[in-house]
Amino acid sequence: MLVYVMEREYLFPTLVIALGITSMILHFFLFERLESVLLMAILLILGIWTIIDFLKGVTGASEEIVRVLMIFVGGVLLYFGLHLECILLMVMFGTAELIEERVKELAEHGLRKTLELMPRVVRVIEGEVVAMKDVGDMKAGDVVVVGRGERIPVDGVVVEGEALVDESAITGEPEPRSIGIFNEVIAGGLVLSGL
Repeated sequence: MLVYVMEREYLFPTLVIALGITSMILHFFLFERLESVLLMAILLILGIWTIIDFLKGVTGASEEIVRVLMIFVGGVLLYFGLHLECILLMVMFGTAELIEERVKELAEHGLRKTLELMPRVVRVIEGEVVAMKDVGDMKAGDVVVVGRGERIPVDGVVVEGEALVDESAITGEPEPRSIGIFNEVIAGGLVLSGL
């Protein structure tokens, strides 16, 4: 036996879509009783999914409200015999949930990749000396030295020097930005030239 391991976030929407498509096929072949059973199963799955996520605290209130609304509207459509409309609503809802989960996954991946770019140790001016300091130990008012080829470790304002900074990894802007005194800089920007 082969089993495809699926992330939990994809399980319920995929199940809703699969049952919805099966219901649609049954609808076109005029198996109304089976179609009604599958639609009730979809509504039951949505209800269980909503309760599980609510108890685990996985989703926010707005997502729970949308799911409850989908269950309610699906139930009303099923009650009035509008099976095809109920099927389409559930399939579209499941598809939207899958797309939302995928977008979240891609955003988290992008954020992790961006965080990997950040330096862990920085050079800080302490009096007349340049000392190495962990980024986590930084506090407001520290002055950081960033040289050519290094990434800017923290958000801040330039107090000395000028540079050409590539912020494409952070902002998506393809052109490097010219930075001077009193310009704000974003953590993660790469100093291409200047001091």
